[in-house]
Amino acid sequence: ARGIDTDPARQCVSSKPKSWFRESLGQFSAAGLGDSSLKLKLTKDSGRGGANLWKQVDEEKEALFKLMEEAQRRLLRKAADSGEAKEEIDVRRCSWGQVAAGQYTKVEEDIFKALADIPDIMETIRRYIGIYWQKPDHRFEQRVFNLFRASLKTLRHIMQFFADSKYRKLLGAVGKQNAYKSDLTASLDEMRQCAEAIKEEGCLCQAEETHEVRLNSERSEMVANKVLHFLETHPLFQLRPGDLRKAISGKEATPYDLANLDWSVSSDGKEGMELLMREKRCRAESDKRRLLRLLQYDRDSVPKDISTCLQLGYQLDEKAKARAAAMIGADRFKAFMREVKSSRSLLVNGHEDPAATDGISPLSLVAAELSRLSEEAKAESAPVFVVNYFCAEHQPSPLIAPLSPPSAMIIASFIGQLLSQMTDHRITSDLGFMTEKKWEKVERLQISTLCTVFRKLSRQLPPGGVLWCIVDEISAYEIFGLEQDTDLVIGNLSQLANGAKCGQAVMKLLLTCRSRSLVVSKHFLDVTLDLQEDVEADDSVDWAISTMLS
Repeated sequence: ARGIDTDPARQCVSSKPKSWFRESLGQFSAAGLGDSSLKLKLTKDSGRGGANLWKQVDEEKEALFKLMEEAQRRLLRKAADSGEAKEEIDVRRCSWGQVAAGQYTKVEEDIFKALADIPDIMETIRRYIGIYWQKPDHRFEQRVFNLFRASLKTLRHIMQFFADSKYRKLLGAVGKQNAYKSDLTASLDEMRQCAEAIKEEGCLCQAEETHEVRLNSERSEMVANKVLHFLETHPLFQLRPGDLRKAISGKEATPYDLANLDWSVSSDGKEGMELLMREKRCRAESDKRRLLRLLQYDRDSVPKDISTCLQLGYQLDEKAKARAAAMIGADRFKAFMREVKSSRSLLVNGHEDPAATDGISPLSLVAAELSRLSEEAKAESAPVFVVNYFCAEHQPSPLIAPLSPPSAMIIASFIGQLLSQMTDHRITSDLGFMTEKKWEKVERLQISTLCTVFRKLSRQLPPGGVLWCIVDEISAYEIFGLEQDTDLVIGNLSQLANGAKCGQAVMKLLLTCRSRSLVVSKHFLDVTLDLQEDVEADDSVDWAISTMLS
């Protein structure tokens, strides 16, 4: 049946016209575009330009509300028989009056459909308005204004229909036929287009906010890194409790005093802090000298080893030099050299026949040249620290028992070299973690304690720096009686390289072996370079070796 009484919306209008209009207006205002809602936003959020924009529709709003009042009065007087069924009309044989009445019914259906569509359109963009209304963007406000004006136009068409008398509706239907429907459909389409424009602008606002958040995050990270570096390096934040006690005129301080220090009330506070900083530097220098003395560190030993390896290395025959060139030309070695953002380890097995070898190892030439070139690169790039040990130059005598464990001398030499280079870079080493028990263990060259000291010092290097650890001819310390200590030293160095965290200096651990490592190779299962036993001589190997870092 096509009777009006079968439509729930029409029954609502017929029985409760006042409540139906109140509910419709409530749905319209809930979307953030009602009259009272907009007035509140205009007074709080919009500037003078925004207020002028919204004043353009004041007359349209007043006209709409007058139509709504008129339609409401007319609906209140609507006859109770409005729910009677209408007979079906044959448009081919009916009169003009019957056609007009049928057209009036179709327009009514479109009116009620439009009233149902408006809250749906508003609901889709209500969240966008709630999120981005506070954003100081005139483009978004302009799009909201366009939607508001389009909604006023749509409601004006609807209210005009209800406000018109039945006689005027009949004449309008006869004269214009689908005018109501076409105007209403056009206004609804305009509302949908305005709603889509708000969605698109909301997406742009979201993209802008995401970009700004990313930029702010990068700026914050830079500031945080600078502040953290300041906190880690500034002497004022490295004082011990004993230093704080001395700062208060030499008097003993209670825990309460330490927690409530006020430097502003002390006239000589600045001088006292300067004195404490000088004492701290003196203590650090004293601790460094003590450590170097206990390690029996000889600063001239390493340059002498490098010079010897270079001198003897370039005297090798072309076939031996070709083995060194094969190491430099290997893809795995190139990848190891080029990676400067993350810590890496590499073991190079030369697979040279021990029975047919004489003189220095070709790989020792590469290690010595790499050490020399890295030293030269210090002044040209980020802080570079190079510590190396040439095991073949310090082989234990088979007849005389060594005074110190040979394997322990690797890590002891590393500590001495790193301390000296930190001083050259004006980096104050912090040995505050050293207790008397640890000092005693260092004096005995206990390997585990020495590894701890080296790890602590390596963590004090500046971010962005590179720490090269080169151990040449490790197989010389894999002989019977030394293999356990050697495995402990190399195992700790491998763990240090693999466990380096983001923000710390990059550590590069390189081990070379003339033949093949049998003890420490288990720490380099996936990072081992095995050279071929037979290599061809090459006249260009000298140039390749001397330019491997260029």
